[in-house]
Amino acid sequence: MMFSFVLTINAQLSIGNNSYVMVRDAVLFSQNYVDLKNETSSNLYLRKDGQLIQNLSTNTNTGDGKLSVYQEGTSSNWQHNLWCSPVGNPAVAGNPFGINMLNRPTNISDSSTITGLAYTVQNTSNVANTPEIASRWIATYTGSWIRSYQSNSPASTTPITAGLGFSMKGSRSVDTAEPFTGAGQNNSDAKNQRYDFRGRPNTGDFSHTISAAGGWYLVGNPYPSAIDLNLFFNDSENSCLTKVAYYWEQKDLATHNYINYEGGYGDWTPNAGNGTYNAPAYKKYDNSGVVLPSQPSGLGSGTGVERRYAPIGQGFMVKATTANCTFMFKNSHRAFIREGAATLSQFRNGNSIQNCDEYNEPIPNIAGIDYTQFKKFGPPTIQLEAVTNVTNSNFLSLVFHDEADDNYMNGHDTVGGNNSDLGVYLKVTDRPNDSFVTSTTNFSIDKQIPLIFKAVGTNETPFKLKVGGLKNCFDSELPIYLYDSETDTYHNIKDEFYNISLPAGTYADRFQIRFQNQPLSIVDNQSNNGLVVSHNNNQELLTLHNLNLLVIDELTIYDLSGRKILGEKKLGSNHTYQFSTQNFQSAAYLIYIKTGNNLTFKDKIIKN
Repeated sequence: MMFSFVLTINAQLSIGNNSYVMVRDAVLFSQNYVDLKNETSSNLYLRKDGQLIQNLSTNTNTGDGKLSVYQEGTSSNWQHNLWCSPVGNPAVAGNPFGINMLNRPTNISDSSTITGLAYTVQNTSNVANTPEIASRWIATYTGSWIRSYQSNSPASTTPITAGLGFSMKGSRSVDTAEPFTGAGQNNSDAKNQRYDFRGRPNTGDFSHTISAAGGWYLVGNPYPSAIDLNLFFNDSENSCLTKVAYYWEQKDLATHNYINYEGGYGDWTPNAGNGTYNAPAYKKYDNSGVVLPSQPSGLGSGTGVERRYAPIGQGFMVKATTANCTFMFKNSHRAFIREGAATLSQFRNGNSIQNCDEYNEPIPNIAGIDYTQFKKFGPPTIQLEAVTNVTNSNFLSLVFHDEADDNYMNGHDTVGGNNSDLGVYLKVTDRPNDSFVTSTTNFSIDKQIPLIFKAVGTNETPFKLKVGGLKNCFDSELPIYLYDSETDTYHNIKDEFYNISLPAGTYADRFQIRFQNQPLSIVDNQSNNGLVVSHNNNQELLTLHNLNLLVIDELTIYDLSGRKILGEKKLGSNHTYQFSTQNFQSAAYLIYIKTGNNLTFKDKIIKN
C-alpha cells in the first residue's frame, strides 16, 4: 500500500511477510515501534521526501525487514561528503550501520549492491552503471580520523554507531538508472550518486561523549526524517556543545593527495531560530591532512544557505565546550521537512531564497511546536567578504537582534572552524582574542562595530573588504562604511571593495563598521531644535512635531534588530507629520530624523 499524506499510527506499525508500505511525499507518524517482520519480504519504502517520525525514547524497532530511503551525494570520487545513516543492522546489538547497507536504486522498490573496492584502490575506474565505494576514503572522527575500513572491504559490517557520522568520497561512474518517473537519473554526471540506505530504521535517544574540552566530533542526523538543529543545539542536555554545526566543503580538483586538497568547514549557528551560515575559507593541507597556515585558496559555496533542518543522511561536525561532554540526539528533535532551499533543509550546499515576511507552513513534529508562529528567516544580517593577501577569502556575518549585546552568546556568535589564521574577523567584547566569523549584536544607526585586521609576514599584507550581501530585510538603503580611526576616513564598502596594505601586526582597535560617514552628531533627547516625537497607542499614531520648521530630509523607523519598518524622504518643512503604526507589532522602535543641515536626531517609541 502507498500513502501520499500525513498518516498517524498511534500504536505500533507492523508489516508482515510478503507485505510493504510505501510513503511518497508524506510523513508516516508512529506513536510506538515499527516491526518489519521478515528480512526479505517486509519492507517500508520512503520515496520523494517520504519520511518516518516516531515518538519513542528507546530504540525498540523490531524485525529483520528493511526500511529503504534515498539520499543523493553532492561529491565526485575526488571529494568527501559527510554522512550519517538513518538505518542500522538489526542483526547486531544497537542497530549499527555498515557500508554494505548502501545500495544503488534500480526501480521504485529494488536496488542492487554497490561494488566495494579494496583499501588500496582509490575509486578511479569509470564503468557505466556500476558505482563503486572505496574503503580507503571511509572514515569516522571522534577526536582523530579513524579509517575503520582499512583492512575491510566496503561490504564490511564494521559498525558505525547510530548518530555517529562518517566521511565518504563519491562515485565516478555515470549511473543512468531512473528509479521512478520524475526522480531523475541516479548519477548523470558522475558527481551526484543516489544511494539507497536499507536497514532497520533508527529511533529513540542516541548519546555520544567528547572527552576533551574543545574537542571535535563527526555526527549527523540519525533518523529517517529531518531534524531541527535549533532544537538539538538548544536542548538542555546538549549545553556542553558550542551551538555550531560545521559543514565540510571541498574543491573538485581530481586528486586524492591531501597536499593538493583545497577545502574547509563552513559554520551554521542557530541565531534566533533560523540560523546564520558562513561559507568556508578554503585552506590547503599537508600530506597528513593538517591545515597549512597562510595557504589560502578562495571561498566555498553556499553563502547564505540556511541549514536549520538537517535532512536525512546529513553529517556535520560539532565541538565541545567542556571535557567529557555528553550530548544526545532525540526523537523530540525530529520534524517533517521536505528537502530543499525553500525549506532550509539542504544536503551540504545549495542556493538560498529570501522572503523575510513569510511565516512557516505547519510542520509535523514531536516537540509540539507551532512553527506557523515563526518566520522562516532570521534576524537582519550583513555578510561581509574579506580577502587577505590576494587569495585568502572568507565571509563574515554581522547579525542584528534586539536581545543581543556586544558580548559573547553561545548560539549567536561563532568562532571560525579551521579559520584560526583568518586575516579579517569580528571582535566580540568579552572574547577579544578569538576569531569570530559571526557576531550578533543589537542595532543602532550610530553603532560602531569593531573589525580586526591581522597581517603576518615580513612584507605588507594587502586586504580587501566589501559587503557581500544583505539578508532578512536589513535596510538596503542604509549606507555601510569601514571607518579607519588612524586616518579618520570613511570608506563605502557597500558598493565596492576597500583596499589597504598593512605592515605585520594585529589591528584590533583601528577599524569599525559604521552607518554614517561623518562624526556622530546624533542628539538623543526628545526635543531638540524644535523636533518632538510622540506616539499615541490608542490611536496607533506616531507624530513628528517640527516646531522650528526645519527641512526634514529623511525619517526612518527601525525595530531593535535593524529591520527597516518605515522610510520617508523629502518631507519638507511642515509643522506636523503623522504616520500610522497600525501594522506595527508591540515592541520598541528607533526613530531617525535627518535634517537639511545634515544633522541627525534619534528617538525611541514603544507600541504596546
